[in-house]
Amino acid sequence: MITTTVGDNSLAATLTINGAVQDGSDILGSFISSDPINDTPYDCSDPDAPVLQFETATGRTPIVLARAG
Repeated sequence: MITTTVGDNSLAATLTINGAVQDGSDILGSFISSDPINDTPYDCSDPDAPVLQFETATGRTPIVLARAG
């Protein structure tokens, strides 16, 4: 069982549009209105770590968990 607690939701993103780099954090925040790691399905397809099926606007994207530090 994986239990999560949101301590900080400070996702940051940069976008490059026609060669100009821009802060895309606000745009990303508007796409992800909740904390998508909560209640997400996971599997053991990677032998070294659980794989979360992260929900995005275009479907699920597998994210492999790794130990911090």
